[in-house]
Amino acid sequence: MFSDLHIHLGNEHPERLVKVALRYGYSCIAVIEEDECFTGGGFDAEVGSSGKLSLLHGVEIRAEDVAELHRKIRKYRRSVDVLAVRSGDDSVNRAALKDKRVDFLAHLEQGDELNHVCMRYAAESGVAIEFNIASIIHSKRGARAKVLQRMSETLKLVRKYGANAILTSGGTLYDIRAPRELIAVAKLFGMEREEALKAVAETPLKVLKRKEEKDARLVR
Repeated sequence: MFSDLHIHLGNEHPERLVKVALRYGYSCIAVIEEDECFTGGGFDAEVGSSGKLSLLHGVEIRAEDVAELHRKIRKYRRSVDVLAVRSGDDSVNRAALKDKRVDFLAHLEQGDELNHVCMRYAAESGVAIEFNIASIIHSKRGARAKVLQRMSETLKLVRKYGANAILTSGGTLYDIRAPRELIAVAKLFGMEREEALKAVAETPLKVLKRKEEKDARLVR
């Protein structure tokens, strides 16, 4: 069972995403909206009658400081299936990786470099680290080399601390990649095939299963 937890709807109808994802062999995808454009609408009704794919709704939070981060987590956690935080400065990253309400830290190539403290928090909380393939595909020359270097260094920390890692397409309909393609691209920054397979199959399901536990805590 393969999952891609970071796809953007763009101007496409959800049913088109479902058709492409099914053709590529996915059993679960998450449509992620940026918090500035969040509509609050779900997509379950758009999956169709086959029932072969779970279409989830998520949000990507962007925060300038820890206070804003916590405020947005409280605002969105009950409304979505998947809650991601865009990588920011070190204080935001640490706070996000400590917070079990967060599912994964996104766009690690855009924020401050993750350090040992951040990765220890991620390992303890279960918050996953996203390796976004779109950031590699859409970057050029020197920028791509920097992205790959950042991912390689982050991967070393993921391994050292046993943190969760997920592979995502990270783009719109035309950026969706089949699992085998995600695995192939992941080799560019040093992921072994077994690690990449786990990051597109086992770990995303583990991230989603944590939702019941998180919801239970929210009710208390």
